[in-house]
Amino acid sequence: QATKGDVNTEAPSMLSFVDRAKWDAWNAVKGLSKEDAKAKYVSRALELFGDVGSSGGSAAASKDEEYTQWPAFAAHTAPMLPAGTFEGQVAFITGGGTGLGKAMATTLSKLGAKVVIASRKLPVLESAAAE
Repeated sequence: QATKGDVNTEAPSMLSFVDRAKWDAWNAVKGLSKEDAKAKYVSRALELFGDVGSSGGSAAASKDEEYTQWPAFAAHTAPMLPAGTFEGQVAFITGGGTGLGKAMATTLSKLGAKVVIASRKLPVLESAAAE
């Protein structure tokens, strides 16, 4: 509503659940001006999150300004599962030699799983297995 105004498309099929829910929500605010929609959105965001991270009304903070991170967006750096969660389990990880696959293999191993990794490149596989 705040960017396009009133609903300007036909309603999606009832079987397109997500699209239909979005369309119904958009249609429910038909007649609300763009300015009022923006104000309502900002008001709701402030109600939920407060004025945390505000840069004094400016959309872009200066490079000297300190940024405040909302707690909801703090990075999780430790596994969210307790040690031993996968004790006695076997995890087969394709692409386990690099990137996300390697990170998953490492994490599952730390949580007690026996990990089998697969890769298309033998040197990559050997290097990951050595770690």
